[in-house]
Amino acid sequence: MFQLVATLERYELEVDALLGHWPDTERYAAVRKHMDNLQMYSSSVPAVAVAAVGLLIAHSELVFPLWRADTRQPAQDAPLQRARATHRDSVATLRRQCLR
Repeated sequence: MFQLVATLERYELEVDALLGHWPDTERYAAVRKHMDNLQMYSSSVPAVAVAAVGLLIAHSELVFPLWRADTRQPAQDAPLQRARATHRDSVATLRRQCLR
């Protein structure tokens, strides 16, 4: 469980950095790697499976608008900010499930 929580923390930091420096394909690759690791670690912990899937969905819903050609300033994109809020909630939910 420690690896899952530690990876979640690194993932969250990388997502914040990515949003502050978009577009950055190297940071995106780091975020994707952390997400892959989160999926791997959470698959062995049934108690967090639902929260982990929720984060995966929120991640996809956050990343999709980033790849739109007109998204050069994420802080000014309202749909992206709504997706970011949902994403933060999903990260917090998974963290709570892990720390129970």
